[in-house]
Amino acid sequence: MVAKSPSVTESLRIHPELDERTSLSRCLLLRRLPPSAWHDLTRTANTRRLRTGEFLCRQAEVVANVYVLLRGRISVVRVSSRGSQVLLRFHYPGDAFACAHAVSRSPAPASLQASQDSVVLAWDGKPFISLLRRYPRMVENFAAVIVQHNRETWAHLEETLIDSCERRLARAMQRGFDAAPRDGRGLEFHLTEQQMAEYLGTSPYTISRILSRWRREGVVDVHRGRVRVVTPEALCSLANGFGRL
Repeated sequence: MVAKSPSVTESLRIHPELDERTSLSRCLLLRRLPPSAWHDLTRTANTRRLRTGEFLCRQAEVVANVYVLLRGRISVVRVSSRGSQVLLRFHYPGDAFACAHAVSRSPAPASLQASQDSVVLAWDGKPFISLLRRYPRMVENFAAVIVQHNRETWAHLEETLIDSCERRLARAMQRGFDAAPRDGRGLEFHLTEQQMAEYLGTSPYTISRILSRWRREGVVDVHRGRVRVVTPEALCSLANGFGRL
C-alpha cells in the first residue's frame, strides 16, 4: 500500500513511535493515490501535536485546514443556543475530517478538541483545492469521505431513536477498537462516564450502572476513566443485540 512507502514516512518526518503507517493506510481520503500526489501531499502537510483538551478549531471559527488523525482521539463538540454541550462524535486514527468546511472556508458547526494526546496532519484548504483539481482520484476520495460521514451520522441518529442505551454503548465502544491500544490483556481506551453519557444522550448514572453490570459479568474492567474490554466476544454480542453472555 502507498501508505507504507518509506519515502512517505520520511517526508512527513513523523516520530517512529507513531502508528502513522497503519493510520494512513486506513484513511479513505488518501487511498490509491499516484506517487506524484503523495509527493505533493507530503510537501504541503503540516504536523500538529495536541495535548488533551487542546482545540484544533472552535465552533463558529472559519475552518482553515483539512485534517487526518494519526494518533489519539478528537472529539466533535457542539454548544447549543441554550449553552448546553453536546458530544456529537469521535474521530479515530485514519479519519479525515473538516474536509468540506476547509475547502469552502465556512464556519465550523462544532469544535474539534483532543480528548487525549493526539497527532494530526493538516493541509491548508486553498492549496488542497489545487490538489483536488490536479488529481481526480482525490476528488473521488473526497466525495467518499463526505458520504461516509453522512452515513455514520444517520446511523448514530437511528441508534439513538431505536436501540437501548446498553446496545448503543456497546456499539460505541466497538467503533473505537481499531484505535484502542493493545497490551495483551484486552482492549483499552480512555473515556469518562460523562463523555460516554454526552455521546449517547443519557446520564452518567445510566452509564455507570451499565459498566458496573458489565464488570460483574467479566465483560470490561473500569478504572479511573479507562475502560478495558476483557471479553470482546461478549461485547460484540451485546452490540449486535444478542443479550448478555
